[in-house]
Amino acid sequence: MLRLLVFVCRFSKPRAQMQSEECCLKIRDGASSAASAEIESINGSSEERTIMRCANEYVCSMMHTGLKMKEKELQIVRHLRTNGRETLTRLSKKTGVPISTLFDKLNQYKQEFIVRHTCLLDYARLGFDLRVQLLVKLSKDKERFEHFIVEHYHVNSVFRINNGYDYLIEAVFKNMSDFTDFMLALERHGIKDRKEFYVLQDLRREAFLTSEAHVALLRQAP
Repeated sequence: MLRLLVFVCRFSKPRAQMQSEECCLKIRDGASSAASAEIESINGSSEERTIMRCANEYVCSMMHTGLKMKEKELQIVRHLRTNGRETLTRLSKKTGVPISTLFDKLNQYKQEFIVRHTCLLDYARLGFDLRVQLLVKLSKDKERFEHFIVEHYHVNSVFRINNGYDYLIEAVFKNMSDFTDFMLALERHGIKDRKEFYVLQDLRREAFLTSEAHVALLRQAP
């Protein structure tokens, strides 16, 4: 969010360079009112001031949204992260929030930050004993590759990454034969470089925002 704002602020260089950067610092430090006043005094065109004003309003609204997440709301999210199938009745008892309020909050969260409801599986018990994480660098046609990889039935997750590679892929297989067939299919998409890592054991999965320590972290966030 701040990177976006810094980019917008610097859009009006060089005429408003110093003032816009000072404005960004004030917004970063929470002095949004002072930043708003300073925007109006920037020695730039009305267009530049409009860009700055919109950026400031956007950042302030995002900050205020975070601040409005109170203790009980954080507890709701924590319990949902621990058990997404928790009933509203039990969730109400654990958080002290009325069921009707929980219902409204859950609908709100679905619109704001809950991507989807799912479950974590023990793949080995389902017969998929081989789980592999791949770093992949392409030489051509990323769009075609992405279409292939996101639709492949062996693929669990795909991420775009940086630092020398284009994608991080997690895939599950029943055996090495299936994995070999998968790698041959990958090679047909112009793989320039790759690294393979075999997952031996899960030490932790999807654990962020499941404990009181995480709640305390969010509570203290600016």
